[in-house]
Amino acid sequence: MLWRTTDGFSNYQALVISVQKRASHGLTFNGNLTYGHSLGTQAINQEYTEADSSNPWNLRTDYGPQFWDRKATVNILGTYELPFSKGRRFASSNPVVNRIIGGWSVSPLFTFGTGYPIPMYTGSCQEFGEGYAGICAGAVPMGINTAKLSNSPKFGVTESGLVGSNGNAANGGQGVNLFGNNATQIFNSFRPLFPGIDGRSMTVGNLRGLSRYNLDLGITKDTKVTERVGVQFYFQMLNATNHMEFADACWASPCLDLLDPADFGRLSGQFNAIGTGSNYTRIIQLGLRVGF
Repeated sequence: MLWRTTDGFSNYQALVISVQKRASHGLTFNGNLTYGHSLGTQAINQEYTEADSSNPWNLRTDYGPQFWDRKATVNILGTYELPFSKGRRFASSNPVVNRIIGGWSVSPLFTFGTGYPIPMYTGSCQEFGEGYAGICAGAVPMGINTAKLSNSPKFGVTESGLVGSNGNAANGGQGVNLFGNNATQIFNSFRPLFPGIDGRSMTVGNLRGLSRYNLDLGITKDTKVTERVGVQFYFQMLNATNHMEFADACWASPCLDLLDPADFGRLSGQFNAIGTGSNYTRIIQLGLRVGF
């Protein structure tokens, strides 16, 4: 008999620090730091009823960090009106010059987040005899401090052995790997889970993925033509630094699977290229608005 219920549980705690500066001297600022931890009996959303618990007699077998458990998140946004033109710190005696240099404002939006947990699977998804559960049990580290493992991409990888060899530079690939040329050593530092010995599924939490940041930038120029007519020109950049963010989840890359050593740690795909929180290449928007 296949029976599913909603007995799963989870909890989330966070410390939130906010800093705000109200508009003065042309500057408005808002910054937030969130330091939190999300734990649950399944690493995924609990409405996923097709993902059974590994051990229905002990739901804590699966209890641990969830896939969205990001330890620290920073959001900073603000607007600064440049101190040029009449009545400001830097002004010209020429009214035409004041119209040109005045009315400029800069609005950055910066976000940063530490890495999400990355699962390292043993491959079978049937370690506890549950059949295919949707979420496999995790591999077990042996004498290695996983907190010190890499969470940044390593370039120019020339790993020639079986582990991490797919996509390496020697074979004409991109040569980007989460563990660099140490993939073999790290791969050999994990073993499959033994239910009778370990007792926990260790789905996620041993490894942390890539930290991520993004900078959006807006530049605006307001010009008063007459008392009733004004012109605003704006220039906006999304992903202003035009930087690459590699995907690091198993459904993209790398898939840290003990049954797939050749792809171990390989980085090749782009993080969330389509969808919410997308990491596109730089997008530039220009606009002109007339108010009267």
